[in-house]
Amino acid sequence: MTMLTRLLRDHDKLRAIGADLAVLVSSREPCDSEELMQKRCEMTRTVHRHLAYEERQLFRRLRDDPDPLSRRAANDCMAGIEQLHIAYKAHVAMWTAKEIAARWPDFQKAVKILIIGMRIRLDREERELFPLIAETEELGSPWLPGTRNWAGDGIAIQSVIKRPGTACAPAPSFTEQASAKISRQIS
Repeated sequence: MTMLTRLLRDHDKLRAIGADLAVLVSSREPCDSEELMQKRCEMTRTVHRHLAYEERQLFRRLRDDPDPLSRRAANDCMAGIEQLHIAYKAHVAMWTAKEIAARWPDFQKAVKILIIGMRIRLDREERELFPLIAETEELGSPWLPGTRNWAGDGIAIQSVIKRPGTACAPAPSFTEQASAKISRQIS
């Protein structure tokens, strides 16, 4: 399998999990908390496995590209990913099972905002980064010193999802810096 094929498959899977989550939280009353926890953990595992692969295969390749436009596109996309990741970690810390049950309509909106943000990031990568890479095989080295530990981040986030407890401070919204298009999609 080529790198691009795997990246596109991962994106399709992330979109499908996002759609499942959107359906799960679309009910008038809070959904089954166990089912929600499992779906949130599935999203977290899939996102972080994908980010680790993307870091090793896509971003490493583009950061080493001699073309400054390729390097800039990779850095810009990575900054967007980091911003969304920060918002997601804060979202998970804030939305405990107790908070979800107490503030279901707010949770529904928060989930939809994150899903829209993820879709926008996936679309952007496909539009701006994927054309910069050829149908190439995966790079051999799975990890290099100094590479971010996305898997570790994912494990830490899953433990927060599974832990009952009190809510943290409100999660920052990545839409504060995003375009008006996102705001229209959320309304």
